Amino acid sequence: MEGQRLGEIVEGDPLMLAVTYFSFLVKYEPSQGERVKDKIMFLLGDHHQVVKKDMIRLLEQEQYLHKIISGAGHGINHEQPEAVHHEMFRFLAE
Repeated sequence: MEGQRLGEIVEGDPLMLAVTYFSFLVKYEPSQGERVKDKIMFLLGDHHQVVKKDMIRLLEQEQYLHKIISGAGHGINHEQPEAVHHEMFRFLAE
């Protein structure tokens, strides 16, 4: 991948094209989180193809509660339902 143009990377690969498209759509600003007053927890899969490491750093920097579910990608509730169930009930019980 290194040294290749984006078009060469995604050409002929619909999944990579979709992931690339959506990764350019959403830009997060720390100030957006300041408006959230409710209790919130982010659940992320460690194999997620869209969530970038800088998003995880932002969650840590802004001290948002988050859990990374091992062995899951975007569909964490389907890929690791027991882990998601456990984390959700633990969070809601707090």
